[in-house]
Amino acid sequence: MSILVATDLSDRSRSALRRAALEAERRRTTVTVLHCVDSPQEKWEYLDETPPNMTERVETAARRHLDEFVEETLDADQQHRLEETRIVLGHAVDGILEAQNTPEVELLVLGATGAGRLAQVLLGSTAEEVVRAADTPVLVAPTERTGDEIDRILAPIDLSTCSRTSLQYAVDWAEREGARLVVMHATTLPTGAMELMDRNPTEEDTETHREWTSEQMQQFLSDVDFRDVERDRV
Repeated sequence: MSILVATDLSDRSRSALRRAALEAERRRTTVTVLHCVDSPQEKWEYLDETPPNMTERVETAARRHLDEFVEETLDADQQHRLEETRIVLGHAVDGILEAQNTPEVELLVLGATGAGRLAQVLLGSTAEEVVRAADTPVLVAPTERTGDEIDRILAPIDLSTCSRTSLQYAVDWAEREGARLVVMHATTLPTGAMELMDRNPTEEDTETHREWTSEQMQQFLSDVDFRDVERDRV
């Protein structure tokens, strides 16, 4: 098993690489660093003749920059978890999704944004597309936050089958980290429908809805194996 981290070589994505190295240390596994570059064939297809050896030149330059980026970002203790650096020529989303779709990858780490000189990777829309389509759990690392300790994990749920899966993953993570789990469900009154019936919500309506939602949440959580994880329900 290994951790895959995608980077655009920007300073903003350094936190993602550091977080991936930290997770690899905790999980006693390795890190693969991925960098996607737009294919030269696509960018120069309007020319009558593509510059000679352009694909090879782009890939060589990208690998040089990626290796320098990794060396500058990770210290010696972190680099020993590095398994490989990988260059993919093509669209960022496609490259990331293809790379994570293997049984060996247990976690995909992304930066929240990207703003490097090759900023086609990890812009907000790209990260969102990857999160929606990935088969592997995805950790989106905020900029400049790589704290060593994880003592509280927030697990929002909407009482769906999908959120049951994410909650079980949060339980596993909390157990491994010795962290406290906060399970949260947000709900609103059907005010739109009530207004159509010329009825304004009352405090009693709010309390009734809260009690009903609490019962639904409790029923949902009764099937979850929390083991010995300490938790709060909100």
